[in-house]
Amino acid sequence: MWYRCVHGDDDSTRFGEGRPLEAQGGPGGGASGPLKAAENVVRGSHRELRPPAGTRPADARSRLARINKARQATDLSDWAREMNIFLPTADFDKRWRLQGGVAGQECDVFYDEVAGCYMKRNHTVAYEDWTQFFASVRIHNDLFVDTAYTLVGFMEVKKNLCAILSQPAVRSIRGAGRREVEKYMVRFGFRHVGHDHYESETLMIQDLHSENVLVGPDERLYFIDTCIYLKEGKEFSLDETQV
Repeated sequence: MWYRCVHGDDDSTRFGEGRPLEAQGGPGGGASGPLKAAENVVRGSHRELRPPAGTRPADARSRLARINKARQATDLSDWAREMNIFLPTADFDKRWRLQGGVAGQECDVFYDEVAGCYMKRNHTVAYEDWTQFFASVRIHNDLFVDTAYTLVGFMEVKKNLCAILSQPAVRSIRGAGRREVEKYMVRFGFRHVGHDHYESETLMIQDLHSENVLVGPDERLYFIDTCIYLKEGKEFSLDETQV
């Protein structure tokens, strides 16, 4: 079966068709091209921020993060429009609703039969700012190359900027059990730290449950939905681990 594939959509137009190849991860762009460019935009938008007078120290970090994320979103929106990858919501919503409006806590998802991939509209609610989100996507692509994301573009939903990602569909026979995932992750320096969360020297990877990790006909594990966080003060290198 195709995991989370809902049939019955007879619109054969590929989502994002007609956009620059760089935005689709096509020739000259690749999966990392637009992602790296977007990361550079948010790095360039960094400004020194100070908490408003009277803010309690415990609240300062989260408040500054919200302010910084909003500023990053403004810069990303401007850049996406210049690059012609600020996408209309109507195109996505039509395909998404025709397939039943599949949605999780973070993403709205539909299957693009022409491209053979899933389109995901990520609301970035699990990330403190856009820098953290892009780092999560980039590290996922480094670790889980079979299910690497391509950054297609951006769109605004209810005044919230969302990232549009594509991900190859993988053939699966079932979801992976916790013991299977734990055995797999331990081989690469990760330890189980409760629920479906794992940690290494530098990374935290969350939500590796049976809906997000699939077992293929080849008995390999495929990680299709991860929340990855770089530990504070740490840097990630593929020399450390290769999943």
